[in-house]
Amino acid sequence: MKLNAPIVIKLNRQNFNMKNIICLILFLLGSQLNYLPAQNAGDNFFDSDTIHEIRLTFNQANYWDSLIYYKNLTDSIGENIYMEAGLEINGTALNPIGARIKGNSSYWAYPGNKKAFKLDLNEYFSEQKYDGFKKLSLNNSFNDPSFLREKLLLDYIRKHNIPGPRCTFANVYINNNYWGFYTVVEQIDKTFLDDYFGNKDGNLFKGDPHGKLKWKGPDQTQYYNDYELKTNESTNDWSDLVELIDKINNSSPAEFEDSLNSIFNTSIYLKSWAANILFVSLDSYIGFGHNYYIYHNSATHKFEWITWDANGCFGVFNLGMNVHQLKNLSVLFVKNPPMELPLNPKILSNIDLKNEYLNYIAGFLASDFDTSYFFPIIDSLAGRIRSDVYADTMKMFSNQEFEDNIEYTIVMSGNKSISALKDFFTDRVPAVISELAGLGIYVGHDELVNLDFGIDVYPNPATDFFTIEFNKTKNCEYALKLYDLSGKLVKEIDNITTERLTINTGNLNNGIYLLRLINYNDKITYTRKLLIE
Repeated sequence: MKLNAPIVIKLNRQNFNMKNIICLILFLLGSQLNYLPAQNAGDNFFDSDTIHEIRLTFNQANYWDSLIYYKNLTDSIGENIYMEAGLEINGTALNPIGARIKGNSSYWAYPGNKKAFKLDLNEYFSEQKYDGFKKLSLNNSFNDPSFLREKLLLDYIRKHNIPGPRCTFANVYINNNYWGFYTVVEQIDKTFLDDYFGNKDGNLFKGDPHGKLKWKGPDQTQYYNDYELKTNESTNDWSDLVELIDKINNSSPAEFEDSLNSIFNTSIYLKSWAANILFVSLDSYIGFGHNYYIYHNSATHKFEWITWDANGCFGVFNLGMNVHQLKNLSVLFVKNPPMELPLNPKILSNIDLKNEYLNYIAGFLASDFDTSYFFPIIDSLAGRIRSDVYADTMKMFSNQEFEDNIEYTIVMSGNKSISALKDFFTDRVPAVISELAGLGIYVGHDELVNLDFGIDVYPNPATDFFTIEFNKTKNCEYALKLYDLSGKLVKEIDNITTERLTINTGNLNNGIYLLRLINYNDKITYTRKLLIE
């Protein structure tokens, strides 16, 4: 196993214990290793850089009226109703499938006929697959001028081994008429469960429409209107979900952590929460108490949290907050009234679980949640999809708004603003690092070192200077590079051979910087964040 450059995090001594160390080590290893099998359903489709082509064909003369009628009927009775359609993916024709219009805001508030769709390849032909998968979601990028928000978050959580679907892009045609450029999202179903967890026999619940995890008593029928059981429907045994909700709401403070851990993969949830709060994804459990799946893993006998429907991240769903408030959203944010969504406030009231959650946030920041990681990805993805976005005459925003929203905030009618992608990271990263410092967690400080490089950097935060001591690396030659959060190189020193070096920072603006030391002898790069006040 080959690790990247070391990540260093200092914890307040009051919060520093063996459990924190273990959590950080697991975070680092989980970020470096992909434990999923080499070949899963959809690998060729979702892991390709190809812009796919999906063609739907309906035989009904008034197919659009029928799709709208069945969508409204689905919303009314709570049961999905599909229409038969021909399907062709990248030139490969399949047997007829089921297709339906889906979505809430993406349906009612999206102008024009470019609606979101769900495709079920098994609706009429059992076990029909394409590249191993059976279902797809076609999303219309509602309220996203960039078309990139959902993919950026989903790619990021998958990189860090947080359960969630994959995302790619496709041009969609209906009855040979171009219908627009879509994001395509993997379905959370038995195929996903088997690939990701190695089993598919447990209960899979979708936390919609009101999956708040709020206690309503021991009768499982009280939860039927709030959640959807997606597997084992004929058995219809919800006792495991009721038990989970019971432990969340009714365990005493002294028993809460052990009680929750006995039935819930709490660490994976905390990691997912950390990623979603960094991306300000409020159209989720954090803000609305929905848009997630939980799976009762039959191997571990614990529930697993699965992220879903991430197109509202970067503060698109704003809960009445402006762009500045969203970029500075507290990592301890809990929607009022707090116990309306009980899981997060209960976790924050437990010191060990709270610290584990904050350590995951610090780990993301120290690892790759920064401009140097995301800016090249944004530029690359925008370049890949640009011509297809331009060709989409049914999209919600203009070509210029697509370009602008990469760099600039978009102001819509009613003074609603949509934060720029790059500007979001530029402001979000230092805001969270500053908040963590106030909580006694310093990203890029020295107390906990995962590899013993024998390098000390102090003081951090720095004022007019900082000092580097190369304690255990004598007779080595280094180069120093200091970058600001825009990626600009602000200081560079080559051929460092001394055991101690003091750097003047009096001419630099206050803020967060990325310090890189390159060891030419061992060909190792040492990276950490530096705060200048």
